[in-house]
Amino acid sequence: MDRTKLRNTGTAELRADLLARHGELSAAYRTAVREAAERQRHRLADGSGDDEGDRGLKAQEREQDLALVDTARQRMAQVNEALDRLDAGGYGLCEHCGAPIPPDRLVAFPAATHCVTCGSAADTRH
Repeated sequence: MDRTKLRNTGTAELRADLLARHGELSAAYRTAVREAAERQRHRLADGSGDDEGDRGLKAQEREQDLALVDTARQRMAQVNEALDRLDAGGYGLCEHCGAPIPPDRLVAFPAATHCVTCGSAADTRH
């Protein structure tokens, strides 16, 4: 979605864009889960003769797989929250100060909840 389209877009179009994004993320999540499970089965089947280093590497790989799955899940949740804000009439407004979120920010990150100023302040605190 480009910036001009965002300014001229109605709720139905925004919803369609967010639902399309959710569909993409859902597919990515399913793929991540399937691939993580496949790699875990392979790691478990190939465990004979593992030394401490092998077990450590397998644990690290498992943690990496879980992080990828969790990131995909979090992104889907962010889009769901954006859809909820759209329903409530608050989509595109900063949750902290209430100012409009710049269209460029929403184009780059449709699930944005803060304007640039409040988002930068939150990043600094973390």
